[in-house]
Amino acid sequence: MQLRIRTYQSKDYPFLVEMFYQSLYVPEGKDPYDRGVIQKPELARYFIEWGRPTDHCFIAEKDGKRIGAVWARFFTEEDPGYGFVEERFPELGIALLPDYRGKGVGSDLLDHLIQFLKTENIPGVSLSVD
Repeated sequence: MQLRIRTYQSKDYPFLVEMFYQSLYVPEGKDPYDRGVIQKPELARYFIEWGRPTDHCFIAEKDGKRIGAVWARFFTEEDPGYGFVEERFPELGIALLPDYRGKGVGSDLLDHLIQFLKTENIPGVSLSVD
């Protein structure tokens, strides 16, 4: 099984939304959130209308199956996200399907995004964690 990391395509949108849901922190021993939670405006803003020129996403695949994603989206000082630092830094998101966690795929995705952002002269990224 070889890992492939490729650029997001519009057909990946439902998978990106699923990955955003998978990225939500659920404390150990707690039930997962209802899937509808991501439709709240404060969360949906991270993926709604995805595909702006400043949105960046990469998809990880193994044997042709999508298994994870990493993405970066810019926010403004007037309308910041949870991990806002400054307007030059996009907010990062990353998630994998549960069976692929802890196997280095997330590190590969993160490295890929960071290298891409460097080529775009983006000076940094931010991440909101719980």
